[in-house]
Amino acid sequence: MEKNILTNEEKVYLKRTSNYLMSLGIDEGVINIDIQDSYIKDINWDWVTHFDNKYGAEIPEGLKPILKKLTDYVVENVYEEPGVDYVDYESLDIRIDAIRKEILFNRYYSYTQAGYEDFTDWNMESDPEDIESIFNELGLVKSDSNSTLVLKYNGSGDSGYLENRFDDGSEAPSVVEDWAYNQLSSNHGGWENNEGSEGYFEFDRELKEIRLYHTYNDQVTEDDDLLLLKF
Repeated sequence: MEKNILTNEEKVYLKRTSNYLMSLGIDEGVINIDIQDSYIKDINWDWVTHFDNKYGAEIPEGLKPILKKLTDYVVENVYEEPGVDYVDYESLDIRIDAIRKEILFNRYYSYTQAGYEDFTDWNMESDPEDIESIFNELGLVKSDSNSTLVLKYNGSGDSGYLENRFDDGSEAPSVVEDWAYNQLSSNHGGWENNEGSEGYFEFDRELKEIRLYHTYNDQVTEDDDLLLLKF
């Protein structure tokens, strides 16, 4: 626990805030600040006006300088960027416990990571008519690849897309695109929903085989206690 951050005057004001919260019938005041699209140090405290867990409960103006001071301390001494490539959501949670006389700064964040993997394949034995027509189209594709063409896709947030070009830059025939979309819908319905999924089709022109490597995405939520002070 950190010490000597709050002045005696600030502790007194926080106790007064605790009395205010209890007068409203709540034991805890919660302030939730979305910091996904900005930086924690750039919070505009003029926009932070009410406690989030009690409708109509205003944040006392004298509390804001204390919150800003503690937030600055967190930024300078405690806060670290989440160790992931991309954060889907991040928020700062400030809780004033009127019973314990504590103030807690907590950071929540969520991100998407690769999860369960699946594999499907097609060949002339399993689906001769469709596969023959697909490779007839692929035979017309001019490519730097001697035998294998790779077509990627990605989906999340209720939308998804299939690349219209193979990895080497050659254009994918519309027949191949339509077939791939149909296979995604049939084998992995909802691949574009929520956290979504991603993967790629491999078209082996030499063996006349198609391989689908599909990866489901997982949504991970984590939280960190950044600062806890008694007053």
